[in-house]
Amino acid sequence: MLRKLTTNVMMLALLLPATGCIVFPGRHGASPRVWAEGSEVLTFPREGVSGVDVQTHNGSIHADALADSEPMLRVRVNRRAGGASQEEAESNLAAMEIVSKRTAEGVVRVAWRWRDMRNSYRHARVDYEVEMPPELPFKGETHNGSVLLRGVGGDVAVLTHNGGVAIADHGGGRVSARTHNGSVEVRTSARDVDLETHNGRVGVELTGAGPVDGKVVSHNGRVRVETALERTFRLSASTDNGGVTVGVPLSKLEARESRVQGQFGDGEGMLLLRTHNGSIRVEALTE
Repeated sequence: MLRKLTTNVMMLALLLPATGCIVFPGRHGASPRVWAEGSEVLTFPREGVSGVDVQTHNGSIHADALADSEPMLRVRVNRRAGGASQEEAESNLAAMEIVSKRTAEGVVRVAWRWRDMRNSYRHARVDYEVEMPPELPFKGETHNGSVLLRGVGGDVAVLTHNGGVAIADHGGGRVSARTHNGSVEVRTSARDVDLETHNGRVGVELTGAGPVDGKVVSHNGRVRVETALERTFRLSASTDNGGVTVGVPLSKLEARESRVQGQFGDGEGMLLLRTHNGSIRVEALTE
């Protein structure tokens, strides 16, 4: 699962903004025939930054932890715009504006918008590749795209409407990950977890020690939890269509085929596992 993901930071080359064109088949007035591409790197002094917040409509969000010695936070923005011709694609690319600022509270915010009124020919995608100090909180949202975080140590809140979420080696106090269509896979030492998908599986590896509070929910898909034996929580696991399997010792056990309640460790914390259609499995984490 997520233990296969590494936290090696991919150092991003600081390239000058560049554009190019890729031709794809398509119908005029429907999908674009031509895509124009551009990229740019935004940099922010690390000192005084209190968090990162990135927003896109169509595109992926990737974030990696920086080495402690790195003085700058970097956001690489990869843009693509489509059109019925090369000229139109390049015109649409030029109409895309990247908006970035550092708030008075120190949060680095990056988003994008059209410079003028959008028309029916405009198709666009913006992907983010973030390199950030590991201790900072991170917030990200995309409507259509995946989210991948590695080694981020602050509180995390990410949302995608269509796409999967993968968070590896998270070390913050809280992690929230939601998608409407896609899987959610998380490895975390956080106390507070809030993981949910409407269509897809949810898996979480609970590392570290101490209590766990929160919920892991799928409306249509299986739920799997692997927990370190040093963790503690009261467990409530239920499914409407499927079974519940628990492979860790529970006290105060109440069990039926589709519902299990009990206490893991000293019972501090409350962990709710829920799916409408799918199985639930809880087992010990093996490093």
